[in-house]
Amino acid sequence: MKSFLLGATFASILIFAVRAQQTAPAPTDLHADLAPAKLPQEAILVERDFAPGESSGLHRHCGVELAYVLKGEMEVNVAGQPTRRVHAGDSFRVGHTTGHEVNNTTTGESALLIGYVLDKAVPREFLKPYSMSPLPEPCPNDSLPAQTQRIPQFENDDVKVWKSTILPNAPLAMHRHEHPRVIIALSGGTMKIVQQNGTAGSHIWETGKAYWLPANPPNTMHADVNAGDKPIEVVVVELKKEN
Repeated sequence: MKSFLLGATFASILIFAVRAQQTAPAPTDLHADLAPAKLPQEAILVERDFAPGESSGLHRHCGVELAYVLKGEMEVNVAGQPTRRVHAGDSFRVGHTTGHEVNNTTTGESALLIGYVLDKAVPREFLKPYSMSPLPEPCPNDSLPAQTQRIPQFENDDVKVWKSTILPNAPLAMHRHEHPRVIIALSGGTMKIVQQNGTAGSHIWETGKAYWLPANPPNTMHADVNAGDKPIEVVVVELKKEN
């Protein structure tokens, strides 16, 4: 198997087209509508060979798959669709989280050129026991909020508690903390603290650990920037009475 990680979907489509035209007749155009992504995505191009009798196994992806048959003949099973036989020059697509399986049922070699647009930091394939149900199955990222957010949890005269979820490339807006606070990392990562004057520093928060942060200096504000590629989720306990 040959796999290439590309920086943009456009690049993957361009290489897809060039490679395909070198080995087989011009393919049918493939189009896939992509839902707004909660996390960064990546485009991947894979050339996969199938020996006689070889199967991909039943699996699904947290993203969309576009495939083009370079050589040979394949049997394609996609949940909710009739079984298809595809030959060199044919193409097919598989929707987000849709169960599918590809088999070389012939006595000759077969090969696919596959383009993916996938959620980043999630394994490419989810194998059995996922079923061939025509209903989409959830991905690990599906339960995430659609945007960075702060949700109040509890407040009295002594403390104020909230839960913050900070998505990559979606910082919390400029703000300040008048009181010291304890950070409890539910899902850790590297948080970059960007001051209003442009200076910045980083905190590495490990999942399941707690951290102490002092009150902000007077007349300062900062933004919280998730420097990783996975969401950071923390519970913040702010102490309203310092003595």
